[in-house]
Amino acid sequence: MFDSLLAKLAVRQMSALEAIPEQISKAFALLLTGKLKAFFATVLSVFQLFGVIISDTPGPIIGEEINLGNYSLVFSDEFKGDTLDSNVWQDVPDLGTGEIFDKSMISLDGENLIISTEYLENGPQGAGWYTAGIENTDAYSNFKPGCYYECRCIVPSAKGMWSAFWMMTSGQKRYRNGRHEEYTEIDVMESFYYGQKHQNSTINTVHKYQPETDNFKSEIVGKYRIDKDVYKEYVTYGVLWTENEFIFYIDGKESGRTSNGATTDPAFMLLTCQVKTNGVEHPEVLDNAENTFPAKFIVDYVRVYKAN
Repeated sequence: MFDSLLAKLAVRQMSALEAIPEQISKAFALLLTGKLKAFFATVLSVFQLFGVIISDTPGPIIGEEINLGNYSLVFSDEFKGDTLDSNVWQDVPDLGTGEIFDKSMISLDGENLIISTEYLENGPQGAGWYTAGIENTDAYSNFKPGCYYECRCIVPSAKGMWSAFWMMTSGQKRYRNGRHEEYTEIDVMESFYYGQKHQNSTINTVHKYQPETDNFKSEIVGKYRIDKDVYKEYVTYGVLWTENEFIFYIDGKESGRTSNGATTDPAFMLLTCQVKTNGVEHPEVLDNAENTFPAKFIVDYVRVYKAN
């Protein structure tokens, strides 16, 4: 019976189950050394891990901190100035969701990239919900394993919004051009929990497109609670991509890892906002107060570090 129960657990729930003994040992060690504040925090994380297993609630971030001592910065866009670098970024093409992506929703304030979302009655493409997305140009679509990718941002404070920092391997661009090739999508940060019970949370997902079945092999690596107001405070989301796995980080601390979709195919990065699901706006977007919009996805920087 126990074996059959384990078989039904998702990978993220199995990870939580495996983490519990270590956290219990850590709690006892902290208690014995008199570090009560850390002890209670660790005990709380144990209860949160049980919550992940039982009801798949967002889990705590309990992993080790990343050490970038042996890495060098090889790419950085700090989004200074007032215009986007067109050598590095281009508009995201149609994602098939019916979004109205428009350049008018992209701006820089001298310190941040801002992707705005709002309903425009007299927008450049007619009435509708306007938002935007950018991705690396072909010249910057050759990032490879052995790198750590990071974005520091504030996510939109609006119901029904879906903001993301993600990556695609270059097979996806070839797929756009009619070549039926496999590719991997790495969702480093997806935020769509505003107004929900666990709103200060994010999700990590990896999808591998399999052309032989014209389908995706998807894995939600984890749902994680963040001890910040992600709608007002900057949070750093990252992924270390090796030849064998993807290791995700939140504010420099490991949140989860997976070998699903592991590949050596080069990748490019994307920053997007969406308000639609299956071609229509998410119903919750209409539940926002009038002064909610324009909702803003604020990006401080995007950086890539390479192992020395």
